[in-house]
Amino acid sequence: MSRLSRDTASFSLPIENRACHDTPPPMNILRPTHETERTRMRRASGRAALGAILLLGGALLPACTPALPEGPNLVLVTLDTVRFDHTSLGSYERDTTPRLRALAAEGASFELAYAPTATTGPTHATLFTSLLPPQHGVIKNGVALDGDLVTFADHLSDEGWRTAAFVSSYVMSERWGWSQGFGHFDDVFDPAGATKRKKNWEGHKVDGGFDRRASVTTARARAWLERQRDGRPFFLFVHYYDPHAPYLPPIGFAGRFSTEEPTPLEGSISAYDEEIAYTDDQLGLLLDALDELGLAENTLVVVTADHGEGLLDHGHMEHGVHLYDEQVRVPLLVRLPGVITPGIRPDAPVEMLDVAPTLADLLGVPVPEEFTGRTLAATLRGEGSLDPLHPVRLFRRHYAPQPDQKSPRGVQYGVRVGDWKYIERPVEGQPELYNLRSDPAERHNVFTRHPDVGARLAPLLVRGPEDAPKLAPEEAERLEALGYVE
Repeated sequence: MSRLSRDTASFSLPIENRACHDTPPPMNILRPTHETERTRMRRASGRAALGAILLLGGALLPACTPALPEGPNLVLVTLDTVRFDHTSLGSYERDTTPRLRALAAEGASFELAYAPTATTGPTHATLFTSLLPPQHGVIKNGVALDGDLVTFADHLSDEGWRTAAFVSSYVMSERWGWSQGFGHFDDVFDPAGATKRKKNWEGHKVDGGFDRRASVTTARARAWLERQRDGRPFFLFVHYYDPHAPYLPPIGFAGRFSTEEPTPLEGSISAYDEEIAYTDDQLGLLLDALDELGLAENTLVVVTADHGEGLLDHGHMEHGVHLYDEQVRVPLLVRLPGVITPGIRPDAPVEMLDVAPTLADLLGVPVPEEFTGRTLAATLRGEGSLDPLHPVRLFRRHYAPQPDQKSPRGVQYGVRVGDWKYIERPVEGQPELYNLRSDPAERHNVFTRHPDVGARLAPLLVRGPEDAPKLAPEEAERLEALGYVE
């Protein structure tokens, strides 16, 4: 269904319901509400259509009685640059995320969740649209989200949810289209509190600060929550940036994991872990607000990360250049009291593509036909298990060739099926194939030993919009017959 037809169809609701839904929310006292040009056009179109209907109906129309959605609230949090194996959700020796660990005990924590890429913008675009980077077109940071795409915030707003977003870096600012579908969008970055000093980024001038501490974002998000008193369900999106380089843990966390006479690498990793611990603490304060306001029992909470961090596991300190697990395997936690079985840990691979359809399912709203991911809700309700052979698709942006042959060149495409991960590198050389059960650190490329496995996985790569991210039943049977799950 086209965007235009969806907007037109939205006015087929009973007049008393639609009129109440289109009543503007109170002015936000923290900051004037952001509206993209697309949002303004949709609202103007809605008012015009409603006015025409009212003129036709005249005095015969019944009184306006609000019909609020019955679904729960939603709080969706993304943690920037948090790799799964540096959280307290696995066997990491440092207790970096006690609040995440507690949240996992109250809901579900996916063992093998993957971001589609190791870059902030493309991953968030996938999270919001349930499309992969080659399909939604945000293949790198600094590329604006297409305003014609249906986002999850669009969808929930159309369904009657109040929507708000609080982001922590210029990478996620309104300039790149991230405000689409949000009634309130907070991206104010005070230069005095920024951890980065940038006047230009991705070829664009940066006006004001580049980022802000998690404590500022938490305070502003909590203030917004405290004003939600009208019974209308809400969707709150919060993005925390702190674990991203430079690793500058604040007072109270700096030095928490330091060791005597660390090497430069050890010192950097300790500071990175301390940034994660600080962000986890701020997440806890946000979750505490739900308890204090009596909202926790009727709020779906989802926490994930946009990507991980290299930490020189494969020769790169930060992220964005590899498709190895340290850069793309992320935490994914979901809690909804009374619905999601506490403490479950699904261990089949899942991808960010699946999050929006799952949330729609759990909230009781239709899944937009534009979304290409699958819903994981049945497993979260304890009603079934996940397909261990479902392919997880990965993508790395194109890099122009550099004189230094060690620098990334060209694009990379990847896919994980069962225990196997296949990476195709058209410019950089031979494909890579890893058995993640026997080689979880991805140290031994076995492509030449198993060319048949690579040949089976290569057609599953998503290289462009024409590649539908679906696995045909017969292909799943062939993969199972090849023993892709040991």
